[in-house]
Amino acid sequence: MVGPHHAFLVGLFVFWCTLVVAVARPLRSGAPLRSSTEQEALLQLSDSLGLRSKDWPRMSDPCMTWSGIVCKNGRVVSINISGLRRTTPERSHHRQFAMEALANFTLLKAFNASGFLLPGPMTKWFGFNLPALKVFDLRSCSITGSIPDSLGQLSSLVILDISNNSLSGPIPPSIGNLLVLKYLNVSNNHLEYFTLELWSLPTLAVLDLSCNQFTGVIVDFSWAVNSSSVQKLDISQNIFYGGIPRLKWFRSLNLSHNYLQGKLPNPLANLVAEKNCLPKVPGQRSSRECDMFYHNRGLKFVGGIGHTSNNIKEIVLVSFSGVLCTVAVLVFVAVLFLSKDSSQSVGNIGLGVTFTYNQLLQATGDFNDAKLIKHGHTGDLFNGFLECGTHVVIKRTGTYSTKTDAYLSELDFFNKVSHKRFVPLLGHCLENENHKLLVYKQMPYGNMSDCLLQLDWITRFKIATGVAEALTHLHHECIPPIVHRDIQLSSILLDDNYEARLGSLSEACAQEGETLSGSSEQGKSGLLTTVCAYDVHCFGKVLLELITGNIGLRASNEGDLYRCVDQILPCTLDKEAVKNFLDPTLRVDEDLLEEVWATALVAKACLNLNHSDKPRMDLVLLALQSPSKVLEFCAESASHM
Repeated sequence: MVGPHHAFLVGLFVFWCTLVVAVARPLRSGAPLRSSTEQEALLQLSDSLGLRSKDWPRMSDPCMTWSGIVCKNGRVVSINISGLRRTTPERSHHRQFAMEALANFTLLKAFNASGFLLPGPMTKWFGFNLPALKVFDLRSCSITGSIPDSLGQLSSLVILDISNNSLSGPIPPSIGNLLVLKYLNVSNNHLEYFTLELWSLPTLAVLDLSCNQFTGVIVDFSWAVNSSSVQKLDISQNIFYGGIPRLKWFRSLNLSHNYLQGKLPNPLANLVAEKNCLPKVPGQRSSRECDMFYHNRGLKFVGGIGHTSNNIKEIVLVSFSGVLCTVAVLVFVAVLFLSKDSSQSVGNIGLGVTFTYNQLLQATGDFNDAKLIKHGHTGDLFNGFLECGTHVVIKRTGTYSTKTDAYLSELDFFNKVSHKRFVPLLGHCLENENHKLLVYKQMPYGNMSDCLLQLDWITRFKIATGVAEALTHLHHECIPPIVHRDIQLSSILLDDNYEARLGSLSEACAQEGETLSGSSEQGKSGLLTTVCAYDVHCFGKVLLELITGNIGLRASNEGDLYRCVDQILPCTLDKEAVKNFLDPTLRVDEDLLEEVWATALVAKACLNLNHSDKPRMDLVLLALQSPSKVLEFCAESASHM
């Protein structure tokens, strides 16, 4: 069993290498670039990518010396920017890649940007301008949006790899126009719809659809004229269900981590089918989990082939459950009834979607330890996937949490607050006596404490402004004002566009008076944790961490903190002094240095020893939005308190 599979993979590797070498054979043709149009286009790419002059020196000939540029007869035939570095890392997330420049390389056969961050969507007309392109590699480039229909116009394309990005929506039917395509990899995205046109591709040998959100029934598509050309198929980690048809022509087939049922077809030497609902096959899901999955879809789990639908042979990879889930999540009943008796009964809470306990058991694999993100003081956090494939984070109270009623505070918060800067609450489950569950949208880039040192300054500054927007809403747009009480890097989560979303909401409460009361707590700063100035103080620490890269200032005692502030900000008017304490991993030009300087001034104002002189959050936001107004802000902040 191992021998043929290994031989096939080796053959695939040889095929890939042979093709790439064939495309890039004239590594240095000896002839300079003779197209002025292509010369200008390369300079445009150099500007938009911000590549180091060491790799793309502007004063030398691209065909002769530029890294990753391959020419033939004085024309560019291959561009490889994989592994190259930018002059300023800040461009990674915010300087969009100018696809327009590529349209000028009419003889381009290969473009490889794997691992090079090119955030944002692909240009919709991209495919119309590269008739000779054979290899298109955009693996791990942080691409978002949908796959453009225009890719179907790349008539010479042989290899297309857009895996490990954040693409969503369907695989467009136009992909069926790629008649010489041999290798297609769209794995590790958020794609939801499958196109039948793929099976009409006459030369497609490898198809990887794994780790997406495809759902539906697989039927016998041997009717497709060219279906037998696919030698390797991977549809693992999706939401396919129903029986398995005849798939005997595949040399390698991965069906794992779906909900397929019934008998296996004729034995295949290289079949992976674990974590399905198949009888007499090792490593399957539990009968309870499978029965629940089919029951929730109105289908019968019978273990046989072809009994999940009356017209199963007419249904091919139907993708309707994603729509059902989306509709369900959008249902929002903004009514929250909290009983005030000693038992804290939650009766008829109707905030967000009401999930069943079994649904969330299924989403987390019975709260499997492998899904555990962390134990928190207000609940355990688990990764999960809803039936429709939506990635969620589920908070469970009652096991390790010290505040078992914290879920009431969070539900109360979302009943009062609706703003884009907070982690979206998708729903809840309160039916279990021992465990109360809250379901949040998963934030792809985690929290700031885990990824701060990987972020450039532009991203950090954008995140700081986003947090300021959230706190401004709580302090100045909510009646009465709400204090977050837990502002720190780990409470700041990042969505798929690196936008800030505040979490850790169980401590939030309405602002109390400026004097200690029986229910108030005093923080390390001497401030009450129930006043807005406490959030401002904590935000100042966050700003300092963003500037210096020194994670953990929040945990420092106040004496050490103020000594740190005095040391790194001895002169608030000298922006050049900022360079002395700037995170050494950051590279900033003069324009960005002004933002860093403004942020440092704001941080020091927020950390003012005289608590009555701390600025209001709306003034902090104003200062961050306009660095030129920072000096005015510093002069007037005290008078506005």
